[in-house]
Amino acid sequence: MRKIVDSNFLRSPELRDFLSRDSSNMAVLTSYTSIESLGSSKLSTLFQNMEIVASFPQQILILKSTRHAARMKGSPAGLQRRLVHSGQTKDFHEYVQALERAKAGGGPELKYLEDLSFKAKTELENMRLAARISILAAQGLVSELGATRIQSFRNGPPYNRSTRDDIYSLVLSMINGGISLDSAYPLPIKDPKSREEFVNTFIFRHSLVMLLLTINLINGNEKFTNEEKLRNSLVDANFVTFATFFDGMLSNDGNALKQYERAMSLLPALIEGN
Repeated sequence: MRKIVDSNFLRSPELRDFLSRDSSNMAVLTSYTSIESLGSSKLSTLFQNMEIVASFPQQILILKSTRHAARMKGSPAGLQRRLVHSGQTKDFHEYVQALERAKAGGGPELKYLEDLSFKAKTELENMRLAARISILAAQGLVSELGATRIQSFRNGPPYNRSTRDDIYSLVLSMINGGISLDSAYPLPIKDPKSREEFVNTFIFRHSLVMLLLTINLINGNEKFTNEEKLRNSLVDANFVTFATFFDGMLSNDGNALKQYERAMSLLPALIEGN
């Protein structure tokens, strides 16, 4: 099985159990795995977070960045393959060795990690505004449905046909309005040849997950003022979106897992249009 690993799961004994149980089990790491680790207050966090996966270098898949994923077509064949960064995956063992050298005595590797840490902290800080813009815009779209139709979101899954149609329309509105990924960086979408190919694009799935997370915040009567929490929701959306292309996700975040389950329950019907 190939499972996305949330940052909060990197030190979990369950991750070691997952990898040691079967050599065909793969831990799939996104760019936000390293960004969150590098963006912490100390580099020791990165070293500690990498300890388990460093013990299984042949069972680690490194994904391309969100920017690259958002540009990819959604044709069903090769969906996972197109998301994997073959070069970084192949060289993961060298990355582990570089971490060990940096941890042991500094040198150029430590300086390189310090530079990456600064960039990661900057990116996480910039995400505060991007998250607030995206989630507030999504909140506005959902609020236009009215209380009765919003209530139907609370009752799912399973979702009835009308609710699924509402969700599909809202996702289209988010994409066309530049919400979700496009609020951070406008990216071209390759023209899909079918509804299935459209639903299989990263931007569609990311917008869907952002919508589900926003609905969850509305259901929880959130005030949408805590920028730290909104940013974390945007990071969660990234992990959950990538997980929809693989065999699930390993996470200690119950809310993220719930949104993954909701997204997966919707995708087949959204593809078929029924």
